[in-house]
Formats: sequence, C-alpha cells, structure tokens
Amino acid sequence: MRRTGAVVHVNTQLVDAQTGTNLWADRFHYETTSLFDLQDAVIARIAGSLHDEVIRADIRHEVGTLAGDGNPLDQRLRTMSATTGILTPQSLKAALNNAEQGLANAPQGQEDPRTMALLADIILSAYLNSWNEEMGLKRSERELQVDRAQKLAEEAIKRDGTIALAHYSLGFVYRMRGDHPSALNKFEDAIKADYNFAAAYAQKANELVFNGRPKEAIEPGKEAIDRSPLDQSIGVFYFIVGRAYFVMGEYQKAAEWLDKAVEKRGNLYFLQSYRVAAYALSGQVTKAQEEGGKFQKVFPIYTRAKIRDIYSDEQYRPLAEAAKKMDEGLEKAGVP
Repeated sequence: MRRTGAVVHVNTQLVDAQTGTNLWADRFHYETTSLFDLQDAVIARIAGSLHDEVIRADIRHEVGTLAGDGNPLDQRLRTMSATTGILTPQSLKAALNNAEQGLANAPQGQEDPRTMALLADIILSAYLNSWNEEMGLKRSERELQVDRAQKLAEEAIKRDGTIALAHYSLGFVYRMRGDHPSALNKFEDAIKADYNFAAAYAQKANELVFNGRPKEAIEPGKEAIDRSPLDQSIGVFYFIVGRAYFVMGEYQKAAEWLDKAVEKRGNLYFLQSYRVAAYALSGQVTKAQEEGGKFQKVFPIYTRAKIRDIYSDEQYRPLAEAAKKMDEGLEKAGVP
C-alpha cells in the first residue's frame, strides 16, 4: 500500500505457495480517509475479483487428485469448471451433463444441495439465453424445465439456506413467472447469503428495472461491476446498467454502457439489439444502420418479429414500452 494525498493505492498478488506460481494480481485505488472503509472495500474487491480464479485453481487441484469415476464431488467440480469463463451453449451443455450425473450418482436423500443449485442455475441460463434447442432441450418443454429448476432451488435452500446460488436461481424463477417483487426479494436474499456475490447485485438492479424503478438500478448495477471487474458476466453487468438508462429514455448514456457490454460479451443477441436501437434513438442513425447490418449477419434468426415474440413473454411485461422503443430503433437501423 501507498498513499498519495487522500488516495490509497493497493497492489495485491496471489501466489501458489507450493509451486511459486503467480495465480493472480491486481491494483486498486481508493479515495478515503477511513481505515475501516478502506479495509472493507479492499476485502470486498479482492473477494469478488478472486472468485473465478480461486475456483479455477481449486478445480485444477481437486480434479487432478480425484479418481475419474464420476463421484458426486468430482462431477460438481467439473460442473463448476464448465460454467467458469464465457458461457456458450456447448459449455453449458457440458455443465448440465456433469450436474445431472453428480446428482444421479449420489445416494438417494444425500444429493449435494450445491449441485442442485448449480443445476437449477444451468437450466435457467439455457432458458434465458434461448439456448434450449442448441443444448438439445425442447423449447416446448421450457415451462417444465423452469418447474424443475424451482424444485431444485427450493430443495437446495431447504437443505442449506446459506447457498446464495439457490436463492439467486429462485429469483429467476419468480421473474419468469412475472412475480417481480418476489424476484427482487430473492436476489436480495442471495446478497445476504454472500455479500460479495456480484451477479446478485446485477440481478437486483435488473429487478429494480422490472419493478418500475430504473433510476434505483444504476447503483447496484455499478456495484456488481466494482465488486467483480473480471467476472465472466461483466458484459451482462454493463448491459443491465445500459438497459436501465434505455428504459429511462437516456439513449446516449445507454449506448455508451451497451458499447462496453458488447465489447466484453458480443455473443448475446440482446446486448447487440439494445445497442443498435440506442444508437438509432439517440440520433446516430448512420452508425445504427452500420451496426444493424452487422447484427443481421451475426444473429440472422433474430428478426424484429422474433424479438417481439420473445418480449411478449410474461416476464418481460413490465418492459413493454422499452420493447416497443427497441423495435422502433431497430426499424430505423434497417433490421427486418
């Protein structure tokens, strides 16, 4: 640590004591006069930043020492490995298979609640990203899959109420059912269970938008980014802040945040569609048309009709006006 005026500079490093390998390093800057505030901020930031790296290091060690016999712990670690990093339909399918196997291999009544929470989260991720078909899951059975995710999350909480991911997953279930006040409560429960769960802050922000409070969503959205700047979902965190501005009609600010979102996570159609619309609605029509053309090449199946169909889902009812504005912006950008 060193101080320059009111600014404290903190350099941190994580080293594997057995091998001497440098696993992770980062640098933080804080303006504060309170030692206690500084301590809390540094601890929270390091915990959030380290989350994925510790998982990777732990998995490298554990999977390397466990017999590859499909035991439940082995399968849970492999599930965590498959969901660490940028998600794709292929990695999510691998995670799904490992989680299913882990629960199937456990004695009845002794299934790991953490694996249950992981499986619930995977099922819901497939639904939310519209990856069901790409993962071999039938679109016609999506509601049954959500029912299963709800049962898994509820059972995980029943067995261990401290599992933040279970509360987090149940929040998505409530969102899909259109019960946004309950969804907001569950994401807040996830934060209570894990104070450094950055994604829970992001989804709390999302729910504030769904509950008609987009201005309040900016702070927890930025909190998610600050707590886990290297998070695998950082692009989605930027998107959530950008969409909050979009819903408020501040399209220029929305475009700026959505640019960051696409830079970090360009493989999600909704980041791109909101960005193109924000360009058009903020008066940057030429740029919107240029990016709209790229959007059509990268996501040819996501026509305006398909996007309208997606946003007709019950969970998106509070965003009806924003969805109309997005459609208007996409039309201006030349998206068919």
